[in-house]
Amino acid sequence: MRVMDPYKRLEEFRKRLEKLFQGLEDKEVGIFEIAKPHLNAYKERGKYVYEFEMPGFDKKDIAIYEEGGALVIDAEKKSKEKKKGKNYFYAESMSRALHREVPLPQGSDIKKINAQYKNGVLRVEIPVKGMAKKKKAKIKVK
Repeated sequence: MRVMDPYKRLEEFRKRLEKLFQGLEDKEVGIFEIAKPHLNAYKERGKYVYEFEMPGFDKKDIAIYEEGGALVIDAEKKSKEKKKGKNYFYAESMSRALHREVPLPQGSDIKKINAQYKNGVLRVEIPVKGMAKKKKAKIKVK
C-alpha cells in the first residue's frame, strides 16, 4: 500500500506558484477589467436613442461600429505611464474595457447614426427608415 505524503504535494504546488509569479517582485501590478456599460433605450421623434453610461473615458477611447445587424460599443482606457524621476517601489495600474452589442432596430439607417459623448454618457441616435413621426389627422364623421 502506498502512503501519500501531503507535504510533497504542497511543495509541488508552491513551486508551481513561484514559477507562475516569477519576476513580478518590484514590478507594476496590473488589473484589467472588462464590463458591460449600462444602457437606457427609448424612441424619440422618428429615431431610437441608446444612452450608455461610460464614465471615466475620453472620446478617443471609444469605438462604435455596426456588425451583423448589431451596434457594437468598445472602449478601452489604459493607465497612465509612470512619471520619470520617481523612485517607485510599488505601483498599481488599472486598465478598463467596456464592450456591448445591441441589436439594431429593423430598418435602421446605419449611414445616418449619430453619436456624442458628454459627461460620461454616450448617446447614440439611430434613425429608422419609414418610422413616421406621429401625425394627427382629423377624419370627418358622416
